[in-house]
Amino acid sequence: MIDVAREKKLLFMEAMKPPFYPLYWRLREHLQSDPIGEIGLVRAGCSMANVSLDHPSFSMEVGGGALLDIGIYEAFRAVDWLGEALDMQTIGRLGSTGVDVFASFSFNVRHERGIAQLFCGLDLQGCGDALIGGTRGTVSILENWWNPVRATIAYTDGRKIELDESFTGGGLNYEAAHFCELLRAGEIESLIMSHATSMRMIAIIDAARRDLELRFSFESE
Repeated sequence: MIDVAREKKLLFMEAMKPPFYPLYWRLREHLQSDPIGEIGLVRAGCSMANVSLDHPSFSMEVGGGALLDIGIYEAFRAVDWLGEALDMQTIGRLGSTGVDVFASFSFNVRHERGIAQLFCGLDLQGCGDALIGGTRGTVSILENWWNPVRATIAYTDGRKIELDESFTGGGLNYEAAHFCELLRAGEIESLIMSHATSMRMIAIIDAARRDLELRFSFESE
């Protein structure tokens, strides 16, 4: 899809809502002026025990599973703060329909301190916060981190900064507004949700699926 969009000079952007929330914007602005040092750790997870078995997430035919439905958001969080993943390690299990129902995956990145620890699931309850760790402090994005409203920044010098930014609608409205701005400006790629970011995210999920030996029936060898 990216290759065709570039060839035809058409606007293409993956629909990924987290980077467009007001809290996320404010957090980025704050860390530019008051950083937490070199960021080397991202931790995030979400597992939902109340997903009905007739939900598409449990379907092999439509490419279901926790990794593609939930884990992709965590992959974005890691890529956004750490960059390209290396040395992937995944443990998890497949459910009765053949898709992954729980996965815990971690990886190193290109610089020395970079490590991501992520999990996603469809049969256990594990919603929570996300953590971004740096050499001079940490950021805790409080529950629910994928629809962020509050964050706490704790510095090694003892300072604590609380950020609180509400949002309107379901969150998809922010990414849609950004896409419309790009369209009106004649752009073909978003700098916020770039093609390279999308490729790095799906590479993480594909590597995790290989570790779990999960292949959908419609995929080629």
